[in-house]
Amino acid sequence: MSPNRPPLLKSPAACLTWAGAALLLLSSPLALAQGQPGAKLRLPDLAQVDQGPAPSLPQAVVVRPRPVKFVVGIGMTGGGDRLATAEVYRSYYGYYGFDEYDERNIRAGQLVQLHAGIEWRVAPAVTMQALIGTHTDGASGWNGAIDFDRYPLELLGHFEFAPRWRAGGGLRYVFKNRLDGKGSMRDYDIKFKNSLGPVVEVEFLPLPWMGVKLRGVVERYKPRVGGESYNGNHVGIFANFYF
Repeated sequence: MSPNRPPLLKSPAACLTWAGAALLLLSSPLALAQGQPGAKLRLPDLAQVDQGPAPSLPQAVVVRPRPVKFVVGIGMTGGGDRLATAEVYRSYYGYYGFDEYDERNIRAGQLVQLHAGIEWRVAPAVTMQALIGTHTDGASGWNGAIDFDRYPLELLGHFEFAPRWRAGGGLRYVFKNRLDGKGSMRDYDIKFKNSLGPVVEVEFLPLPWMGVKLRGVVERYKPRVGGESYNGNHVGIFANFYF
């Protein structure tokens, strides 16, 4: 027997005893961790896990357009019969032949229109508009001026046939229609009867608060004192702003 062998390993039987104990400890790590000899590792029942409540997902937020909006717009129009021709001199000297002048035709379908009103939604793809505005064409110089002013009241409906596109039309009632001259054009003072005509237009909205539209209008102007009527048909391009 070797004198350096530890006292616990003096015999083969002791060696086998210690080896068996070590094997038992290594085969039960969970028992050592929990301090309970003979404990077994158990896996969760997957069927019971699947029966638990499903995790909640974030709900999508639906943004609906406002049912009523305010509208302001400006447009340029062209067309209609000639009502008058103004000779616009650039200066005092032009009037006496020392300078050239420009001729400016005043037409029944021109030139600048401003309007404001409201828009309301009656269906997911259908809107209505009620607008009132001013429509004017004129010319002025140092010695006089002439203007054709009228005030349109429009009731329009639109259908959204594609994203950011809509088309429609309605009726346009025009009142206080007057061709008024001043200075050298004072002989022009004609008042016209109120007029009613259809409107057809298409609008593209590059932004939710802005639209660009093309339109066509059919209308006629008849002087109150009688005489021939004037064609006021015109086309125009407009920019509308919604807020």
